[in-house]
Amino acid sequence: MAVLVLVPAKLSIYVEKVYQTVVAEKALLSFGVDAQHISQPLFGSNAVVKVASMHSEYALRLHRASRSPQRIDRDLAFVSALRQQEGRRLPCPVKTISGDYSCTVLQEGNEFRCSLLTWIKGEPRVPGHGFGVASARQAGGALGAIHRYSQSLTSPSSASSVAGMEGDFRLSRSVREGDDAIVTLLPELAPLIRALRQRLEVVLDAMPESGVIHGDFILKNLLCHRTLGIGVLDFDDSIMEYYVLDFAGMLENLDQVHNEGGLQTAFLEGYASAGHDVAAVHEYRCELIALRHYAGIAWAIGMLSEQRISKDYFDEVTQYRSAEIRRLLTV
Repeated sequence: MAVLVLVPAKLSIYVEKVYQTVVAEKALLSFGVDAQHISQPLFGSNAVVKVASMHSEYALRLHRASRSPQRIDRDLAFVSALRQQEGRRLPCPVKTISGDYSCTVLQEGNEFRCSLLTWIKGEPRVPGHGFGVASARQAGGALGAIHRYSQSLTSPSSASSVAGMEGDFRLSRSVREGDDAIVTLLPELAPLIRALRQRLEVVLDAMPESGVIHGDFILKNLLCHRTLGIGVLDFDDSIMEYYVLDFAGMLENLDQVHNEGGLQTAFLEGYASAGHDVAAVHEYRCELIALRHYAGIAWAIGMLSEQRISKDYFDEVTQYRSAEIRRLLTV
């Protein structure tokens, strides 16, 4: 399947300005960072610029237009507290001189919301190319630590700091209530989606615990380092949800290599080492992987509606993912 490099909507202005370092330089002034070198941007859901100062390296993020300042600040406050309590390899959010987690840069009538984090050493790896059993176990331990910290947010004050996030429970609501966009655009998938939803209802009823989840815990958001271990990136999709849904992405990633070498088992063992029960995850592994494919179809519909992917690529995504759902529901 082809790999798609996403350029967020309205990023032409990002390319024009960030390449000239104008927006980046203005943002860094707000954070009090004297940059020695500013790289060209890397594009994903945000534009990310690597910044080197005399003593440190940072990731300067220019967020997509749909990301509100309140959401950015809430996400980064959660990461900061998680990093402090769990001691995991996470980027450390840097506050502005005025004490905020993000700043707004105005450039020729365009508004850019920016945040700054410490740079995490390492690189994404895949099974067969540096991501083995030890890495899978470390990844599971990292996800377990995230959920352990989330479960500790039981007091009214701590719960209020993460409640009300944009999109809370959106995936589970889609499962329970149905996704009209999918069946409207792809009516031929209606019976398959209905069967999947029925299976997923059972999963959610069996594992009803919820809290703040990472929301996109997949291989590309993990940085592997030979001596430092696993680093976790990209908490942009962290929301209140069922904890079990956080397994779907990684299980699907590892399923792509047919779970060679017991990587899924190692991942779940790592998660269990943080004090969690994984028996139900083992039982419903196929349903959770199918859920990731279901979410992938919903993602493709959104991207097509925004004209950020071609119709040919959309067809490729939906055909592949619907075939995988059928395969998994017959296992």
